Amino acid sequence: MCVESGMPKANRWNRFIYALWSPFYDLLINLAAIRQARRRAFDLLALRRGERVCLIGVGTGADFPFLPEGISAAGVDLSKAMLAKARRKLPLSGIDLTLQQANAEQLPFADESFDVAVLTLILSVAADGAACLQEAARITRSGARLLVLDKFSPPA
Repeated sequence: MCVESGMPKANRWNRFIYALWSPFYDLLINLAAIRQARRRAFDLLALRRGERVCLIGVGTGADFPFLPEGISAAGVDLSKAMLAKARRKLPLSGIDLTLQQANAEQLPFADESFDVAVLTLILSVAADGAACLQEAARITRSGARLLVLDKFSPPA
């Protein structure tokens, strides 16, 4: 891993590229097939009132329409530009949701803080997808559910 200025090169690239994509990201991510896959994944997840949910790689908030009332959630993303677009979609009716900038590979939450972790379209673009998945497991309690929805895998 190449590290300059305390941040892996891949993460610096992700911040740059998602700053460029943020104005157009919702147009791409809300194509019918992607939206349908997202809906199906959240239907299978069956979030319940009172659950604490972590949205890892929350992006522009494309998952927000699939969140039911009565949950509390925290969303994190590496990109300030993506988070700015997500913030414009708040508040959500009946949902306590906070957003913060954070690296998915080093989440700012205590162990076992959440009932559910959602990783939508993040593992394939994170600098270290395995570390991201390990962090999701760390911040969720025993018996928690993880939703992983992605579009492709990086080459081996």
